[in-house]
Amino acid sequence: MLDLLTFESDFKQTSNIDIPSEIMSGLKWWENKTVPAAVHNYLFKIFVTHCQHVHFYFNQTAFESRMASTDPATRPHPCYLNAIYLMACYFTSLDLATFPYLGDHEELFLGRTQSSLTESLAMSDRLMDFVRGSSLVTIYFLMRGRYIEGYHVHCGTARFALSCGLHRINSNELQEAREDHSTSNIGYLLSPPETEVELGDRLNAFWLIYWSDKLLSTLMGFIAALPGQAEPPDGISSVFPREIEYYEGNLRTSRNDTILDLLSPPAVATGPENQQGDSSFAMVLKALTLLEQASRLGQIHRSKPSESAIAALKDLHIATDRFAATIPAVAAPDEMAEENSVFDPSSIAVLMARTITLGALLEMNNTTASTDAQAYNARLTSAGYIASLVFYFGSENYSNADLATGYCWCLAAQVLLEHMHKVRGQLQGTIDPGSPQPAGAAASTEATSQSNIEGLTNSLTECESQLTRLLAALEKLSTVFPTLGEHIPHVLKIYMKY
Repeated sequence: MLDLLTFESDFKQTSNIDIPSEIMSGLKWWENKTVPAAVHNYLFKIFVTHCQHVHFYFNQTAFESRMASTDPATRPHPCYLNAIYLMACYFTSLDLATFPYLGDHEELFLGRTQSSLTESLAMSDRLMDFVRGSSLVTIYFLMRGRYIEGYHVHCGTARFALSCGLHRINSNELQEAREDHSTSNIGYLLSPPETEVELGDRLNAFWLIYWSDKLLSTLMGFIAALPGQAEPPDGISSVFPREIEYYEGNLRTSRNDTILDLLSPPAVATGPENQQGDSSFAMVLKALTLLEQASRLGQIHRSKPSESAIAALKDLHIATDRFAATIPAVAAPDEMAEENSVFDPSSIAVLMARTITLGALLEMNNTTASTDAQAYNARLTSAGYIASLVFYFGSENYSNADLATGYCWCLAAQVLLEHMHKVRGQLQGTIDPGSPQPAGAAASTEATSQSNIEGLTNSLTECESQLTRLLAALEKLSTVFPTLGEHIPHVLKIYMKY
């Protein structure tokens, strides 16, 4: 048990968040139906500090204004508040910062959140808070490895979001979004947004649901709860979100690009050319969209090979290359030192987007890697680039990556392990000459030639170095996302096998 009285002085040296006296004194503050104000402020600050790890973006100023309101109808609904407290307690259980451990209260706040979510629906009360609270419960279950419960909550949240029209917000500009909502012939549960801030929060709330949907389908194999971008009448046509600050300034410089613009050739895309760079969240969302598409098309082709699937993969490859060209560059290796790297949310987002995009390319080439040497080597190249990007994160920032990035680290590690197995087989002369040859192998089948042995040995050494880097990053990230801990033993099992 942590001695909080001893802990307080050390904690205040590393954080500007004061520990409330209610927590320090050991009083049973959690038995109150309403969380004391000081405890609320404390839990809220923990949540705000770490919510970007799960891509929960919202306008903090607007939230605090609602908290200060004297009108109960405008204050945040208890389902939203309790979900925030739930996630704050969860964050204290991770290797993120030196907060007192509050994980014992997770089940309490989970129960309160679920009860108040039911009340919100029953009374049609503050439905956007219902959406936000439900989304956080989904993420909590996902992070805790309670996948069936998370998927159950997610499906209900996703379908409810469609009924609210959150999937069809056609603009980042308030007037355009309001006009489209008002002229729609579909009756939505929500009225049009009143302010730019409200518009931004709705968009970010929907895309968080989308992020969860793609994680559940890609990483866990669940059927997607949200429709695709071209499936009427519920097809996703919402624009990708901007940074939260964009909606505070009432700017008019943003493009309104959608999933269709991401996946379609420029001549078909509905949005204008790139006038402004993607927001950090939008970059990750686009990359995850490409990864999910690559994984799904690959599975379709492997189960039932067809020319149409190959053609779809080629089109997706073009779209992925086009998107990759829009991701900002990262600092060259000689411009930064791993031990001196500093956490920068925008830089981390760029690294995540690049990693997930490479994961999509890896998945595409994985479809035919067993029969096509070019696809095999392209897949290996993607895995190598993913491992190289790990260096740019810096060992202190491994835990700042997201779950999709960690999944791509797992994919890259498995490809490297398979390649190492092939290289060792090639060195021992046990590889079938008719199979795709590893990079570094000569075209000749004389595997014992000196030059070929040297090339294969160098390739093996490089792969071992890359694999070591990936496993170190995965081990660190699994302290934030225990879900990844289920993938790592699989990777290590392959490692021991090879």
